[in-house]
Amino acid sequence: EANWNVANPPAGFRKVIELHRTLDQRGTQITQMVYSDGISAVSLFIETGRNSNPGPSESRRGALSFYSARSGDLQITAIGEVPPATVAQMVKSASPAKIKP
Repeated sequence: EANWNVANPPAGFRKVIELHRTLDQRGTQITQMVYSDGISAVSLFIETGRNSNPGPSESRRGALSFYSARSGDLQITAIGEVPPATVAQMVKSASPAKIKP
């Protein structure tokens, strides 16, 4: 069952996979979700325990767009071969999934 939801994915994009990992000895937890429209893909990373980046940041290199922002104690980052507005939209609409009773 999904732990995270993107409330406003780009038109035609759907989640194709969600993975959960522990990265290092500090126990940094990472969730990776991959969204695709069948042509392009966007990876969304939700990471606990990072305090090094206080504000949103964005960049573009060639066709690859990057957007990252904090939400409480989480760092949420999206990377994909899509327009910059698309990765920003996905980060801004990511939230923990509601638990069904």
